[in-house]
Amino acid sequence: MTPDLKPLRTQLKRRRAALSFWQRQQHARRLAQYLNHHPYLRSAQAIGIYWPVRGEADPRLIRHYLKPYQKIYLPVLAQRPIATLQWIPWTPHTRFNNNRFNIPEPLQGHYRSLFAAQLDCVLVPLLGFGTQGQRLGMGGGFYDRSFALLNRRPRPLKPHLIGIGYEFQRVPGLNSAPWDVALNSLVTERGIRYFR
Repeated sequence: MTPDLKPLRTQLKRRRAALSFWQRQQHARRLAQYLNHHPYLRSAQAIGIYWPVRGEADPRLIRHYLKPYQKIYLPVLAQRPIATLQWIPWTPHTRFNNNRFNIPEPLQGHYRSLFAAQLDCVLVPLLGFGTQGQRLGMGGGFYDRSFALLNRRPRPLKPHLIGIGYEFQRVPGLNSAPWDVALNSLVTERGIRYFR
């Protein structure tokens, strides 16, 4: 049975915020090393990641391990037709602006944005995760709406969703709603887990 989500989210946010800068940096280095050996990430060309805020696990060091043909994309909030995510390339020349949640987003400029189905692999932030790949997010539904295509049967092969987090974010008994999109795999400081 899923615990009450509001106090659970508050508890997990507090625990994440309590991590020191040094702990976050150590964690980011370990994540990048594990991600460098993730088979789906190694073969991906279009890779979505996120800009970490408020103590989220930091996936950005993976850029130092990528090959020249691999491109990183960052999410921007799209308002039409529904609130979903679009993806803009992250380059050395990318300029940023904070969105309404105070999260840095790349300015589109002359770049063409991608939609979820065009990405090969996406590193996904989370507040909590279950033992079967369930993901507990912040509650806005942006990732679930953006990757709803993965709830089709049979499940499309891409994008491959890799949850990025801390081991303490594991929530035993976490259930999912019909609209929740499950992770394909997860990376924490203890390594890589694969789900069904």
